[in-house]
Amino acid sequence: MVRPFYAVKCNPDRALLGTLAALGCNFDCASRVEIECILSLGVAPERIVYANPCKAESHLKYAASVGVNLTTFDSKEELEKIRKCHPQCALLIRVKAPDDGGARCPLGPKYGALPEEVTPLLQAAKVGRLKVVGVSFHIGSGATHCRAYRGAIAAARTAFEAAARLGMPRMNVLNIGGGFTAGSQFDEAATAIKSALQAYFPNEQGLTIISEPGRFFAESAFTLATNIIGKRVRGEQREYWINDENENDFDRRSESNDSSIVPFFNNPTLSKDAAMGLVLSAASVRGWTTGSGMEGPPVPAGADEGSDTEKDSTLPWSFFTKSPRRRMRVAFTCNVCGQRTTRAINPHAYSDGTVFVPVILSP
Repeated sequence: MVRPFYAVKCNPDRALLGTLAALGCNFDCASRVEIECILSLGVAPERIVYANPCKAESHLKYAASVGVNLTTFDSKEELEKIRKCHPQCALLIRVKAPDDGGARCPLGPKYGALPEEVTPLLQAAKVGRLKVVGVSFHIGSGATHCRAYRGAIAAARTAFEAAARLGMPRMNVLNIGGGFTAGSQFDEAATAIKSALQAYFPNEQGLTIISEPGRFFAESAFTLATNIIGKRVRGEQREYWINDENENDFDRRSESNDSSIVPFFNNPTLSKDAAMGLVLSAASVRGWTTGSGMEGPPVPAGADEGSDTEKDSTLPWSFFTKSPRRRMRVAFTCNVCGQRTTRAINPHAYSDGTVFVPVILSP
């Protein structure tokens, strides 16, 4: 049996998370914010895997303080951080899958130890007296070639054997990652995984197999609404332009006169001052957002234009920000021009750090 750990990063909607928690699902968290979110639902920390091979030290310390004691690594530098901040944590060495299976979002270039790095990493963990309990891999999100799972599970078997040769305690966890798509592709993936497990982990006593499904749970339950700014028809093919994508994917050829659309060009010669100018000019437009959630609506929801009295909104502030981190609203009035401004900010920055808010002065 495979124990699912839902990948919170896929869709952090609290209704979805609460439903999964009530059904007994576990959770894959990649940051302190995600861990806090899951713990706030009453989920025990033992049901969380901190599945991020590159973590901030402050986040590691937080995980240690709340009892999240399972995480991943793929470098000696990460091992050193763990030894310093959370030495009692159980570890999964993340290995790079040999094949990404044609994934729509391949993760191999970003995470995972190469075959020649596995033994030195295990040896470093042993020297540092850190407890490696298993192996993790992720072939990528939305993979279409299920044969990739066989190669990844074979690589995991090799890592298990390397640990045994080093005389390390027997590993007992195998994390087969996520990216599964519901439907016939999932059935094919399940068949391929079952076959590979029988081939490389036959009759493995005490082995716990976990996974990190995200889209498998979320994609059929939600519909994405986005703003289409352009359309082109070429024969049977229809092409659409949207302005809610990552800034590097923004269509450069758009000639829209909508002043609320500010393209960010991938221009290496763009100076910091010019980039800040783009951000500040965009922030002055009513209702504009960077897509990262840095700005909320300049006039709070429910407030009358030109009124000094702010009305309560019936919508949550998260409705106006696309960032799961910037969940706090700060509203203030400029004592120079009298303009009322509202911004979405990170609550951790507000309570533990410093918040910088760009303000557009009226001429």
